[in-house]
Amino acid sequence: MLVGVAVVAGQTLSMHRLETKIPPVVVGALAGLLGWGVGRLDLDDAPLDNTVGLVIGVVLGLVGAAIGAAGVVQFQRAATTVNPHSIHQASNVVYSGIYRFTRNPMYAGMLLIVVAWCAALGTIVGAVVAAVVFVASITRFQIIPEERMLTDKFGAVYSHYCGRVRRWF
Repeated sequence: MLVGVAVVAGQTLSMHRLETKIPPVVVGALAGLLGWGVGRLDLDDAPLDNTVGLVIGVVLGLVGAAIGAAGVVQFQRAATTVNPHSIHQASNVVYSGIYRFTRNPMYAGMLLIVVAWCAALGTIVGAVVAAVVFVASITRFQIIPEERMLTDKFGAVYSHYCGRVRRWF
């Protein structure tokens, strides 16, 4: 199934070939750089004050790190893989702890860290752009393929979990 097409270095690649290929941390870093770049364009009518932006950034960053770490800890307790490129090695559906509130706490934590970075830089517009790009990219190229694989592997158990718990927040 051809989901989309991209042209890279003169070659046409189907977008499904990018599924689960780019490490989520790289997507987060690129989204953060994009937010920084947008911030440099000076599009904010009311940029965050340096102190306010830094405080918001630190708080959001700590919350994001805690949410992401809670997801990793729950996966380790369940003895299942945390490697987003080895989703086929998942051994359990984890639905306890932080997974009662979000199906993707590690990605949600990364999102908050990206927004925190932009807030610390004082760019509201950059934070919004970075957040939208991060959520769209991670959802399309990481989460949806993971959900497809987990549904194939765990069937009704995973489908029921998806019906009860939100994908993001």
